[in-house]
Amino acid sequence: MASSTSDTLLDTGGLEGWISLPSSVFSPNSVATLELSSAPMHSTTTTEMQVPPGPVIIGIAMVNTGIWDYITGIRIIRKADGQEQFAGFAFDSGEVLYSVAALHGFNVALGPHGVRALQIVGPQRDACSWIGRTEGVPISELLGVKKSVNRLRVTCDGYKITALSVYCDKTESTTSCEPEDTNLRHTAVWYPKVPSEDLVLNDGSFTGLRPVSTTYQPISWIKFGGQRGKNLPHVKGVMIKFDNASLSGLQFVYDCDVPETGNAASESFGRCGPSKMEGALLFSIDGAAGERITSISVGLAVYENPDYPEHLRHGIIQYLTMSTNFDRTTSLGKKKDGFRMKNVDVASGTTITGFYGHFAWGDGLINLGVISEYL
Repeated sequence: MASSTSDTLLDTGGLEGWISLPSSVFSPNSVATLELSSAPMHSTTTTEMQVPPGPVIIGIAMVNTGIWDYITGIRIIRKADGQEQFAGFAFDSGEVLYSVAALHGFNVALGPHGVRALQIVGPQRDACSWIGRTEGVPISELLGVKKSVNRLRVTCDGYKITALSVYCDKTESTTSCEPEDTNLRHTAVWYPKVPSEDLVLNDGSFTGLRPVSTTYQPISWIKFGGQRGKNLPHVKGVMIKFDNASLSGLQFVYDCDVPETGNAASESFGRCGPSKMEGALLFSIDGAAGERITSISVGLAVYENPDYPEHLRHGIIQYLTMSTNFDRTTSLGKKKDGFRMKNVDVASGTTITGFYGHFAWGDGLINLGVISEYL
């Protein structure tokens, strides 16, 4: 096993101008766990490497523990003269090498305890096949950037990479390294995968905090409408569950088995296991007759105590209103004075076919966004 050979820093801050993607190596009883911010379970070290301009070979080292596969190290080889740098750890399982005309960052499969897989990104967002395992792991395109990467920071705990940061030189047209796209699709960590470009995320009306580089907060999403909305005529309704005053789950019910799910009631969002949906209320929808969900609004309970976690100060969902084109509306939860009401608007001419948001243990679905499509 080989450790890093470049200059090693101890848990550096100073990320101004950098784009960073951390995991959440939480200590189980840490207050910071509730705040969805980083609290390392083990000590970490950060290694910074200079990325030479032009063609480079990137080496990705992995380890298979028998249960988890993790990315453990990154090697940068200048193609012109073979000069190389390495950060992290190399095991007997070896490395995968990939040549790129210029490094424009990485697509990252990131679990709560570290990096599980990488795609190396070149110019025009050309990317190699995934190196590592992506199944069941949230994915982000945040570290794929417009300009060539000049510096790379690799953070490791005892044996695996837990965070990555990229940096591009400043120019007159850009003050820092910029993602390929600044919308939510390209800046968030998504589960089970990044939504495709044909899905409208309506991220201007997303009720939650914008993703930040100090937080591991993957966003889950569902597309209950199926491919190009073909499941919408089969929707019979949506089960909505509030638990301890907070929205905890949505589950769609169909009039028959639908191809994407294999059964009539499995498009679910939040905590929706069989026991979790006990007591949920069913809002009926006559999909066969053309009834569609047309609007969503939520009431956010805002906790102004400065000592509370950030997502509580922003507001969590404790009231929900859903309406259809048949002039039918349901309102669930307990609306209280002081709630911050917010409409989750959709683009004109689109049809609602999905939802996205983040579930926080103890607080339910703390944010909500709507996916729509031009059908």
